[in-house]
Amino acid sequence: MRRDQTKPAVDGLAPDMLANIHGRLTLLDRLALAVFRGAFKPEAPCLFLPGGTPETATLYSLADRGPAVVRATGLDHVVLGSSDGGGWLVTADDRAQMHLVNPVTGEQHALPDITTIPRLFTHGGGASFTLHLEHFACGPPYCYGYGDRRPPGGLTMQAELMREIFYRKVVLSDSSPRPTAMLITGSKFGVAAFATCGGTWRLAAPSSSGIEDAIYYNGQFYSITYSGDVEAWEHDADLLTR
Repeated sequence: MRRDQTKPAVDGLAPDMLANIHGRLTLLDRLALAVFRGAFKPEAPCLFLPGGTPETATLYSLADRGPAVVRATGLDHVVLGSSDGGGWLVTADDRAQMHLVNPVTGEQHALPDITTIPRLFTHGGGASFTLHLEHFACGPPYCYGYGDRRPPGGLTMQAELMREIFYRKVVLSDSSPRPTAMLITGSKFGVAAFATCGGTWRLAAPSSSGIEDAIYYNGQFYSITYSGDVEAWEHDADLLTR
């Protein structure tokens, strides 16, 4: 039976029957059901841990107080973020490519190449990257010895260092089936960019004191700056504004 034929039947079940079914499911089955039709009730957060083999990972349920074996995100992938809905993780490999990964279903999608961000360039077939600091160091703390002035020149780093230095975290929307990703850059930079699968990365409007962290809440991305200001972002507009 195809997925689109099954979904209406599941949605048509009475709430008490859904509750009965939900109570009999294992952790992985509950997560798979949430991917399929949305969570019947909020699922407690899980810890995503290395598995016993390179091909597996471990989800540890804080609610069930037990582990479950799932598919690994990929060899040498670093987890940058996750979504509240849909079961997505964001990972970065040693070539600086970011991916959407669902460890329960095994579904994967590549996010746009990071070089679609203006003024960020690749060399040697993706072995290293160069970015112009004046466009990316957008708020304190500046770590280049220039005080309150934006540093001039460029910064070049090897691809495997991008996920340690340039990437800080990725925040995902709860839109389905392809969430919007908000990339928060490292503490030496302070800018943000937005992308969806199949599109390009778009650099957000500069934040005066640099973006330190962000969340997605009630259909909106919110960030907090290094000076403590809270900003809301309009990521669907032609020009990304706060």
